[in-house]
Amino acid sequence: MKPSYMDELGLLASSYIWASREDISPLTQLLDSVASGTALYIGSGGALAVSALASALHVAKTGRLATHATPLAVSGGPLRYSTAAVLFSARASNPDVALAARAAVEQGCNPVGLVTHRRVEEIPSSLVRQPITIVSYAAPFTRDGFLATNTVLTMSTFLVRWYSRPAFSLPGQLRPQISRD
Repeated sequence: MKPSYMDELGLLASSYIWASREDISPLTQLLDSVASGTALYIGSGGALAVSALASALHVAKTGRLATHATPLAVSGGPLRYSTAAVLFSARASNPDVALAARAAVEQGCNPVGLVTHRRVEEIPSSLVRQPITIVSYAAPFTRDGFLATNTVLTMSTFLVRWYSRPAFSLPGQLRPQISRD
């Protein structure tokens, strides 16, 4: 049975604790290589919000240009002014993710990375065959619903942890106020 939205909201505090303690060295390796140039962050649905955050953090941290887009926008036209591309996708199962990765590679983005909550061995072969860096964080929560609430929170937490270092650290816990009205 698929969890309700209230069930998903109830997991936010534990998802945040997990994301604030998880080893981000794989993400660090990817983002360290992205930080030296312009970047394109790609996502759809809830991951588009994560992509927008990554783009804003990239500009603030590096002073270099960054933008965000959907996979369809990336696969449908030339990528201008981007030297690196990072895709965010909780399940990495939608064919548009593989198309966007291929478009980024073909248009010379380097590196091209994928940040996902899916285990590497579960990622479709159309993505694994691409010359991309895959950063996999197998989330402790079950699959998110339509709004991808826990995915947005955990991926955003990873990004803020990387981009904010060493200036400040995040609080140890999240205390969401959930109204059942």
